[in-house]
Amino acid sequence: MPAASPRLTSSLPLPWARAALGGGLVAGALGTLTIALGYYARFPKAPPIGTWGESAATIALVGLLSGAALGLGIGGGVVVGRRRGGRGVAEVVGGALGGALSGILPSLIGVLGFGSLAAPYAGTDLAAIGVLVAAIVLGALLSTPAASDQESPLPRPSTLAASLLASALVIIPFGLTIAGLVGVALPLEVIRGLLDVFGEDSRSAFALGALSVGLAAVFGALVGAFVGLSVGLARLLRETWALLSRP
Repeated sequence: MPAASPRLTSSLPLPWARAALGGGLVAGALGTLTIALGYYARFPKAPPIGTWGESAATIALVGLLSGAALGLGIGGGVVVGRRRGGRGVAEVVGGALGGALSGILPSLIGVLGFGSLAAPYAGTDLAAIGVLVAAIVLGALLSTPAASDQESPLPRPSTLAASLLASALVIIPFGLTIAGLVGVALPLEVIRGLLDVFGEDSRSAFALGALSVGLAAVFGALVGAFVGLSVGLARLLRETWALLSRP
């Protein structure tokens, strides 16, 4: 039986999924680490869950699960969008749809889990910074050829540099939007206000559940669209860099 051709091998989902999963794990870990360190600096004697050891383990697990879900969801959306609709807009739309769906898990954990705790609120500023850190890293790592099922004409260091630059440029307008929405939607007063409105019996089944799904759709779509734009810009930077490097 003849060996699979390089083109066929590169079109299989496993290689890009593996890279997208890795990028999501790194982004989730760094985003939650940012929030955890800020929380500890503000409330060193008030761990959110049990002891600080238990809190650190829980936060790390949440970050990894959330990052994995977003990495696979957004990465898959970008790849499927390009395969079905070509480069450009289809990648952005695919990333937004993938982000809206895969963002449900992180949103449920954040709102239902941490939002309903009696511990001190970390602060909207910390939440926004953590989300931005995760988004920048996710955009950079998911816009690499390995995670977006593409090829690069550049060496690996130059390829990664193009992805980092693309993510840093695209995050400027998206960062302001995401930070503003975080400030409006995530203060603890908003979450606890919903609990007061809907009552104790329905706090997890309806009020917070509805908020979680809504936040997932909005933030996930924004982050997914951001990644889709980063993929396109990184590709343009790689191609331009390769042309300028020719003798």
